Amino acid sequence: MKRLITIMFSLLLVGTISAQEKKEEDSNNNRDKHIISFRFGYSIPVSQSQIGSPRKEIGKTFLETKSNGTTIVSEKNAYGSRGAGLNFSLAYEYMITENISIGMDFSYLYTLGINDAFRLQQSGSNISYFANQDSYTSMFRATPMVGIYANENLLIRPYAKFGLIIPFAGSTLASLTIIDDTGVAFDDLMPIIDKALFDQIQATGTGIPVPTTTNIEASTSGAFSLGFDARLGAQYKIVDHLNIFVELNMQMLTVKAHQTTINKFESVTTDAFADLGAVLGIDVKDYTLDDIPEFLRVTTYVNEINEESNVYGTAYYNREKPADQLGFRDNYNAFGFIVGVKYGF
Repeated sequence: MKRLITIMFSLLLVGTISAQEKKEEDSNNNRDKHIISFRFGYSIPVSQSQIGSPRKEIGKTFLETKSNGTTIVSEKNAYGSRGAGLNFSLAYEYMITENISIGMDFSYLYTLGINDAFRLQQSGSNISYFANQDSYTSMFRATPMVGIYANENLLIRPYAKFGLIIPFAGSTLASLTIIDDTGVAFDDLMPIIDKALFDQIQATGTGIPVPTTTNIEASTSGAFSLGFDARLGAQYKIVDHLNIFVELNMQMLTVKAHQTTINKFESVTTDAFADLGAVLGIDVKDYTLDDIPEFLRVTTYVNEINEESNVYGTAYYNREKPADQLGFRDNYNAFGFIVGVKYGF
């Protein structure tokens, strides 16, 4: 009898263990292990820092000079972030367990543009120097991520994700306008563009400034950089294999500038000075991108400027090579609200 009870108990135990293993196996088989998701959202700037134009014609500060009996000069740093704008992404995710995942997110950032540099000088009501820069960024990024999920039987399933942001393509595009009646822009650029003409104007001894209107469009690419991405979200199952979700997204990223290239350049002198130039025997013409040397067209950012750097006025200055300038970092820190859809299989 004891032997029969022992056999029956053993069969029951084996059956229970087998049933439990089958239940876990069925649960694992029914779980979506591969997930494809599409996200869309908008981000706002956070952790703002000083930004501005690397072009010295504008500088990194706001400046206003007025002359009305006294001269008043005010300066302030321009603060912000280039990371605010529209976000689109396509991601793949693999569920290691019910609660842990790994994945890769490929995203595209398009900023709506910011006014990041401004300079104004005026005497009374007459503006003598005006410069303005607007810029926007497009950037492709890859973000390897680890996810931590609540149990999947919840109606609304919260989760958190963490990862590294790796920018791999894109640039910041800047549009500059300079309206100068003081002759400063002409005196800065002309010795590099056409030194013979500059010397000819200087030789007249008139001291008359050359007024110009200059438009520049330039793109700045970044060097290899890493950032951090943290997300807090919740998903809701519509039907089997299909979920919708919302996320709050914090991105912390600064990108070291690598190179700025001028893609468009137009500098026009006023008709009044052209007429004066004709009287003085000076042929002042308008200048385009084809007229400027490599030194003005391309700027390479370096960690140190030394005696061998390609800087105007030094022994190693070469107008046919890119100019060297101290590097800077652009801020792309942002906080975003994201919505999307997930499909699992």
